[in-house]
Amino acid sequence: MARLGPLEHSPRDSDGPFWALARAIVYQQLAGRAAQAIYTRVRAAVGPAPTPETLAAVSDGVSGAEACAISELSPRI
Repeated sequence: MARLGPLEHSPRDSDGPFWALARAIVYQQLAGRAAQAIYTRVRAAVGPAPTPETLAAVSDGVSGAEACAISELSPRI
């Protein structure tokens, strides 16, 4: 980082890097429509102002492995 300088990256997800990572976790190993349905339910469950804490508390529709990965991600954001 010292040699290259700050990373200039425009994430595809307008909600920021946390949601981009959470979306990647939910979509992992799922077909597109199933993943989109689960992701939509998760987004609805956490409300309009998602935080790592609110997402970590949601288990509706995500597998145990996904919930664990999201819980592990949450405190690091």
